[in-house]
Amino acid sequence: MYYNTTKEIDTTEIREKTTSQNKMILDLFRKYKKLGASDIVLIKEDIPVTSVRRSINTLKNAGQILETGKQVGMYNRKEYTYKINE
Repeated sequence: MYYNTTKEIDTTEIREKTTSQNKMILDLFRKYKKLGASDIVLIKEDIPVTSVRRSINTLKNAGQILETGKQVGMYNRKEYTYKINE
């Protein structure tokens, strides 16, 4: 899901990119089993952590991943970890 907070007029390309990111992140959950946002950023360094968090939120709300616990993330702060909903 794309959250149009900047009031963009044509969001087609942006929506396609977020859908692609969601699929890629879901594939990472299939491969690595349990991940937090920091883990994903370390694996895929070209994706901003804010985009990773947006994608995690979208996948969680869609019921595709489940919260599993917490870990200390890359900013030395607690973050949730997730796994694929099988």
